[in-house]
Amino acid sequence: MADKLKNRIIINDIIILIYSAVQLLLVIIFGNLLKSYLLVFYAGTAFMTCIMIIFPRPEKPSLVHFIKTVYPLPLIYLYYRIVGFQTQISNFNYHDVFILGIEKKLLGVYPAFALQRIMEVWLNELSYFLYCLGIILPIWAIIKLYNENNLKYFENFILAIEIGCLSCLAIATVYPVAGPAEALIDYFYLNIYGSWFSIVIPFFIQFISPSLSSFPAVYFCLIVISSYYLWDFGKAYIAISFALLTGVFWGGIYLRYHYLADGIVGLIIAFMATSIAGIIYYTKHGEYNPSKDMSE
Repeated sequence: MADKLKNRIIINDIIILIYSAVQLLLVIIFGNLLKSYLLVFYAGTAFMTCIMIIFPRPEKPSLVHFIKTVYPLPLIYLYYRIVGFQTQISNFNYHDVFILGIEKKLLGVYPAFALQRIMEVWLNELSYFLYCLGIILPIWAIIKLYNENNLKYFENFILAIEIGCLSCLAIATVYPVAGPAEALIDYFYLNIYGSWFSIVIPFFIQFISPSLSSFPAVYFCLIVISSYYLWDFGKAYIAISFALLTGVFWGGIYLRYHYLADGIVGLIIAFMATSIAGIIYYTKHGEYNPSKDMSE
C-alpha cells in the first residue's frame, strides 16, 4: 500500500502539502484568537490533497486526469483570497513605506500616484476593462495546452503556476504590503462599452482582487506564466498575450491596486517559476515541440 501511494505522489501534490504545512506553522506561531479558522482551513486543504493522492492520475486524457492535474488551482485561489485576512490576524507590520521609498528614490516619483494625475474618466473605465480582460489568458492556456494532447506539458504548466503563485503568496504572508490605496473606490461608467460594463466589471474586480495584499502581484504572475506557455504556438499568440499582460500591468498600477515593484517582482517570480518547471520538463521528457504530439 505504501509503495502504491509513493508512486501516486507527484510534485504538484508535494508543493501544496509543503505550502499548507508552512502556513499551518505560521498560523500557530503568529495567529491570535481567530487562528483556529485558519488552522482548520490549511489542515483541510492538506487533507484534500492527501485524498487526491489516493487516486492515480491516468496517462491518457480523461476527466479524472484533468481534475487530478488542475485541482491545485482552486486551492491557490482560496489561498489568495485569505492572505490579507491572515496578515491582519498575524499582526505583521505592513511594509508600504519601504516599497514607496525605493520607488521614490529610483524614479523620483510615486508611479501609482503619478499615473493617476491623468484621471480621465474614459481611461479609468478602459483600465478596469484591461485589468479584468487578463483573466482570459490562464483560461485560454488551459484549454489550448490540454487540447494539444501533450499531457506532460500541460501538467508542467500547472506546476509552473503552483511554483510562481505560491511563491508570491508565501512572500505576501510574511512580508505584507497593503498596496498604494483603496484603488478607485467608485467605478466610473460612461457606457462606452455598453450597460453590461457596470455589472460585469465589478464582479470580476472582486473576483481577482483581494482586499489586502499587493506584493508581489499574484494575478500578474499568473498572467505572465500563462503568456509564456502560449508563446510556443506562434506570433499571433505572442502578440495577443503580450497585449493582455501589458494591459493587466498598466491597470494594476493605474488603478492603484499595485506599486510598480509589485508587478516587477511578480514578473521575475513568474520567469523563475517557468524556468524551474521547464528544467523539470526537459529533464524528464526532453525538449518540447508544439507541432509534435508527445502525449504519453
